[in-house]
Amino acid sequence: VEYVQLLVSECTSLKTLDLRGNKVTRRPKYRNDVVLHAQDSLKSLDDRTIQPNERAFVKGMKMHQLKQQEKREAARHGMSYSVHHDARGTQGVMMDFDPFSNPQMQDENLGHRFHNGNM
Repeated sequence: VEYVQLLVSECTSLKTLDLRGNKVTRRPKYRNDVVLHAQDSLKSLDDRTIQPNERAFVKGMKMHQLKQQEKREAARHGMSYSVHHDARGTQGVMMDFDPFSNPQMQDENLGHRFHNGNM
């Protein structure tokens, strides 16, 4: 699938792609992966039109998956994570680190200094 993703991401004038009969089409979520990486010029995949709402849905699902993955990684490292959007759709990320929420990061001396206000 990786070579197909590269192909559709680099070919800015590609309008139609038909890979029916190719082994790559047997992979789960094959169509979603191609649509996700394709330029907007790709209008048809395997003789099926790529609708704008399909493209938006696939991209939205990927963004959701990435955000969930980032949250899990942040939690694993003892950080809280939130995403903020402004009126223009610009997003910012706020991450707070709490060394006391991650047992691997706790150190008696470090914790003592934090609690006594010496840091």
